[in-house]
Amino acid sequence: MACTHIAVVAMGIVAVSNRGNRQLALAWDDSLVTPLRSLAGPRTWGALVGPWGFVDVASDCPRLAIGVLVAFTVMTLAFLLTRLSGDLAVSIAGPSATQADVEIVRKAYGLDRPLYVQFFAWTGRALVGDFGQSYFFKDSVANLIQKRLPITVTLGSSA
Repeated sequence: MACTHIAVVAMGIVAVSNRGNRQLALAWDDSLVTPLRSLAGPRTWGALVGPWGFVDVASDCPRLAIGVLVAFTVMTLAFLLTRLSGDLAVSIAGPSATQADVEIVRKAYGLDRPLYVQFFAWTGRALVGDFGQSYFFKDSVANLIQKRLPITVTLGSSA
């Protein structure tokens, strides 16, 4: 059976979730959420999360944990692949750069610090939305994403 999520923030029904044999209807009573009916038996593991709708804790938490692990793995691989391709400071400085130029680039980008310090600094900045500068385009990664997001969404929604 398909999952159905309806979230209508108004007077009346706020969220209806139908997942397999579980069904829960909730009503909004000022700031109090009242269960109207439950066909799931004695216990339904779920909660209403504001206007966003129903969260099924039993099935959504493992999915969330797997999503976090996949994101961490992708971030780790992306970081390591940029470091395994050679000396990043030489690549950024260019082929005709002197050793002094390479050292300036290494210090400016923090490439002189230990690898684990670079990784946690890079991950921390990425978690708050600071994706840094593109080495290739010499522009902010956030600007590059913003420019290319409309076509990506269009292509993704048409697929």
